[in-house]
Amino acid sequence: MANLPAPTRDVKRALRDLGEYGLCFIADAMSRAETIRVRERVFAAAREDVVAGRGYDYDAGNQRVWALLNRGDEFALLVQRDFAIEVLTATLGRPVLLSNFSGNIAGPGGRVGGLHSDQFYVPQPWPDGPLAINVAWLPTDFTAENGATLVVPGSHRRAPLAFEKLPRERHPEAVPLEAPAGTAAILDGRLWHQTGENRTPSELRIGLFAYYVKPWLRTQEVWPVSLDPEVRRRATPLLRELVGELQYATLGGVNGQPLDAPRF
Repeated sequence: MANLPAPTRDVKRALRDLGEYGLCFIADAMSRAETIRVRERVFAAAREDVVAGRGYDYDAGNQRVWALLNRGDEFALLVQRDFAIEVLTATLGRPVLLSNFSGNIAGPGGRVGGLHSDQFYVPQPWPDGPLAINVAWLPTDFTAENGATLVVPGSHRRAPLAFEKLPRERHPEAVPLEAPAGTAAILDGRLWHQTGENRTPSELRIGLFAYYVKPWLRTQEVWPVSLDPEVRRRATPLLRELVGELQYATLGGVNGQPLDAPRF
């Protein structure tokens, strides 16, 4: 992993790496058994989408699986993992919103994606510090050959990209985010990155992207509409926070009042 930090289990070290590089790696974020279980569930969900006629294909060989909270309890556990919440609390504060949680399957022939940062939609100038954090879970190995996400280390400290002029070709300073299955990679919302090109003959690369934002930003996924009632019924207080069921200041009320959870 040239020009990238080494995986760590130390959250303080991870936060230092996040500040320096715009990303960090959490080693062994999933056990081997959990990695296999999550990987199989993503593949199953992708097949279900294709059979149901809602498969979301893009970039000539890639498939996106949306709203993973509805696709298995494994995914709800991931977005609440302790180390991820520690990093989010230190960078974004609390409460925090889960803007989206989707799976990206990069298949052979998949093209390089457009260079972007995850908070591109926020009007400039941006404040110091990120407004969003992306926690990427890797149920498969990420390699240069199978389409590992390409990142530009340190770009979170540069001037924001002009989204309407983003190039489709690989950025000359981009390096592949290579890591073994079971790792988690955490990306600052300002970091420049793009989907890599899968040059293998048959290998599928899976990345699960849990995208968190400040509590006053609109989420990508409209959880009150898309979240299955059964998932909501069984949600922990933390998951209720993540899907926007806790009131923040005057935001997120019902008829001007909070739901039955305490206010922040």
